[in-house]
Amino acid sequence: MRVGCILIVTASAWAFASGLARGEEPPMIGLAGGYSTRFEKPTIAVELLAPVAPSLHANLSLEYLEAGRVRHITTSLDIQYRIRIRRRLLGWGGVGFGIRTDDPLGPRESTTRDFQADALVGLGWEMPLMPTLQVRVAGGKATFLAGFRVIL
Repeated sequence: MRVGCILIVTASAWAFASGLARGEEPPMIGLAGGYSTRFEKPTIAVELLAPVAPSLHANLSLEYLEAGRVRHITTSLDIQYRIRIRRRLLGWGGVGFGIRTDDPLGPRESTTRDFQADALVGLGWEMPLMPTLQVRVAGGKATFLAGFRVIL
């Protein structure tokens, strides 16, 4: 599982650095809250987006929720393709992979980690503090997120 974590961190660092080196659009950071249909609980998420090519972004995200005395943390790396739908309305879709960590509260239970593929679609209104709506699907279950992104 450490190899998976190292792969996500290395790929994210490469994407972030390569976008900055080419002088393309600046990276963005996002914060969102939402609802997980897998656990039927609210969730929070933070994401870092870095351009890797025109209209293409690497998205490193971290989602957290607690359900039934278990902390669920999902770290994922997605590649997103972004398009302009209207003058200021942006849409994106992407695919990637992640690691879901299930960490029971208490010393007796063991922590588990699983790889998962995911897909996502989203909309955002382009402005300095961009409001966003996004749906991420992994393992046949969806997470609905509403939040904001800001340019770094």
